[in-house]
Amino acid sequence: MLCLFPKLISCNPAACSVTRLLLRGTARQLFVFSALLIAGAPAVCFSDDTIIPVTMSAPAPHTTYYTTGLVVAVSVADPARGQRSELTVRSDSGRLDTLLVKATTTIYDDAGTAVPLDAIRKEQRVKVKYLTSTEGVHEALSIRLLK
Repeated sequence: MLCLFPKLISCNPAACSVTRLLLRGTARQLFVFSALLIAGAPAVCFSDDTIIPVTMSAPAPHTTYYTTGLVVAVSVADPARGQRSELTVRSDSGRLDTLLVKATTTIYDDAGTAVPLDAIRKEQRVKVKYLTSTEGVHEALSIRLLK
């Protein structure tokens, strides 16, 4: 056996108890470490490392609706008063629908020419394509002025 500390301790390598203790301790530590490594290897190999995909629920597809009828009221947005642009239509079946007119709503006449919201008059016949938001607001997608 070799002495690990020949300069610090002058000893016979075969009879050096410090060297024997250190080597015995190192061998014991190496054995314990190897045993733990082998025991833990299956846990690492068979660990559940599968990635579970997170499925985002898609928003419900918006169903578009149509209503045809006479204009009862038109209100143009006034941000100072907090008023939104709205169109109220009495449908042919007698139902009264109030529709939110957004900046993206297309408004056109019977010939297909774009017209502004303030060109719509009471008692004018219109066909409105709209959808209902999750809050229950009818949002107009397009408004067609009929003759």
